[in-house]
Amino acid sequence: MEKSASTLTPANKFEPWRMLLWLLMAQIMVAFIGRSLGPLGVLIEEDLSLTKAQVGLLPSALFLGQAVASIPTGF
Repeated sequence: MEKSASTLTPANKFEPWRMLLWLLMAQIMVAFIGRSLGPLGVLIEEDLSLTKAQVGLLPSALFLGQAVASIPTGF
């Protein structure tokens, strides 16, 4: 009998959990970056010579980039 592709072997038994871990880490990093823009806005404003309005647009630019990136991935 042939083995089906859906049969879990000891080698690939943890593959779904590994993918879940990678997705969790990606979400944590995106959340960390998105949440840190507010407190770091003062420093970013000084270093890049931005106005307060431009600093206020940074989170919008981040989330717009995420939205555009999610279109080809099907989310």
